[in-house]
Amino acid sequence: LLGEDRFQDIEKIKTIGSTYMAVSGLSPEKQQCEDKWGHLCALADFAIALNESIQEINKHSFNNFELRIGMAHGSVVAGVIGAKKPQYDIWGKTVNLASRMDSTGVSGKIQVPEETYLILKERGFAFEYRGEIYVKGISEQEGKIRTHFLLGRVQPNPLILQPRKITGQYSLAAVVLGLVQSLNRQKQKQILNENNNSGIMKAHHHYNRRTLLAPGGAEVGGGHHAEAPDKTDLS
Repeated sequence: LLGEDRFQDIEKIKTIGSTYMAVSGLSPEKQQCEDKWGHLCALADFAIALNESIQEINKHSFNNFELRIGMAHGSVVAGVIGAKKPQYDIWGKTVNLASRMDSTGVSGKIQVPEETYLILKERGFAFEYRGEIYVKGISEQEGKIRTHFLLGRVQPNPLILQPRKITGQYSLAAVVLGLVQSLNRQKQKQILNENNNSGIMKAHHHYNRRTLLAPGGAEVGGGHHAEAPDKTDLS
């Protein structure tokens, strides 16, 4: 799904156990619509597409997998941690809220807070009101959070006027991510050279993952995702 043009603003951040975390809106130069919340709409469409994909998988594999997804939007702090094994990550209240929207959610549904609902309902999405829930780390200061379940898109986004492509300097997030990827490629090349005469090494990782999505100044979110095994080949 991330290879599709409509999801070009969405980036995978990491997986934690069975949780998959993705963010939308970290690279403003990639946004191609007049609506400033176009990247948030793309994240909502991505969550809906994930649910549709898992249903298709269930149909052909005779399984009954379900995703539990949480979304939120707001500002985030992004950066790289680690000297020997640098890793790009994001932090902040938005990330925590998206995680809580996942953990307090319902299997098979996409839960969003009131603020995210107010933006998306004006852009062609349908919702079901859930009620007020206690969110650890937030409700202690702000009280219970009103949440809604995202049901799907009922019409195209009426606020998108015309496509546009923003050119210019890359965002800091894009530059940092490119640096980390370059360092990883150099390290992999070094390992390949060292093992050139010693055969082939393979590592196979098998996970049942949750899918976490959430928007932020950037958007972030979270949920359960059953995913095919990852394979890493080093030779």
